[in-house]
Amino acid sequence: MVPKLRKKKEKQEKKNKTSISPSIGDISSKLNKIDALVEIDKLKNLAINYKVNADFEKAINTADKIMRLAVKFDMPSLIKEQEKFMNTMAEKVQKDYFISKIHDVSEVITDQYTKLIKSNRIMQAHALIEGFKKEYDEFSYFSSIPAVQELIDIDKKNWIKYQVKFKDKYDGIFKDEQEELIILIDAINKYHDELIEDGQLDEANNIIEEFIKKYEDNSNIMSLQNVQTLIKKKREA
Repeated sequence: MVPKLRKKKEKQEKKNKTSISPSIGDISSKLNKIDALVEIDKLKNLAINYKVNADFEKAINTADKIMRLAVKFDMPSLIKEQEKFMNTMAEKVQKDYFISKIHDVSEVITDQYTKLIKSNRIMQAHALIEGFKKEYDEFSYFSSIPAVQELIDIDKKNWIKYQVKFKDKYDGIFKDEQEELIILIDAINKYHDELIEDGQLDEANNIIEEFIKKYEDNSNIMSLQNVQTLIKKKREA
């Protein structure tokens, strides 16, 4: 073969070989990516174990390592997956923090509440619990915390007892007051009729208006039959 033709053929074969065969850099890159995937798989298992054991901060740190490898080797789906995982772990860290904080506050509240109950200051004790609930009720897990749940249950029982006791006391007072009111209303009715007979319509209406103005905020008194009769007289006048 002519030397020139041989050289040309060898040059063409070399060119073809170069274009077909992968470079050493490409092979190295592929091997590195495979190594990265193996490492990522190990880290993912480790992160899951941390999550199961409620060691959320270590789970976040491990996910961060996975993210760095995913960014380096251009794995967008893995990046998105780890972002979601890290956000979930961050929420759990935040929840743990607030549960711990609420638990500490509940201990202080319990101590104050116990002192108020012992000194028979039931209304103040109940107001203390209501304020505590208002402060942290935005957290969905607030009332499920055992210490909080126990405190709320105790207050509920004490508050019901107080209301029943107060109602019995109030009913007794109102019964005495009611008897006095019936006497007063009978007197007003009698005086009203006398004024009407004398033609003093304005004066008759005035005494009823004064009575209504005095007791209009008391639904128990205003609902009495004698009072309703008195109001009806004013309307008919």
